[in-house]
Amino acid sequence: MGGDKNIAVQGLVLQIGWLVVVSVIDVLLHTTQVTFAFSMGCISAVVPQSIFGIWAFRAQGARSARKILGYFFVGEALKLVVAGALVSAVLMSQQFPSVTVIAGFMSTVILGQVVVPFLMNARHLR
Repeated sequence: MGGDKNIAVQGLVLQIGWLVVVSVIDVLLHTTQVTFAFSMGCISAVVPQSIFGIWAFRAQGARSARKILGYFFVGEALKLVVAGALVSAVLMSQQFPSVTVIAGFMSTVILGQVVVPFLMNARHLR
């Protein structure tokens, strides 16, 4: 299970890297408000994913299979609740363009959903 924990960390690092790279490019192309809105959307995806990673990989070992499964379910529920709360809070503030916040959130989530399977597949090919 240590390898899976490593994959979760790699996925999180990639999402944070995405946030930084896109924010730097966005600063050059758009206003500060648009950049901040996109970044808030990205952060609204990264924070719940990190909570899931911490929660889901608390137990290790074959004898802990039921415990691990339970942690995954609770971790996923926490991730969804926190993501919903963060995105709602950012949108309710009405300080940021909604489309830009949602674009930042969706791009970060999609990156995580597309990249992690590639990381897992690459690990199995070694």
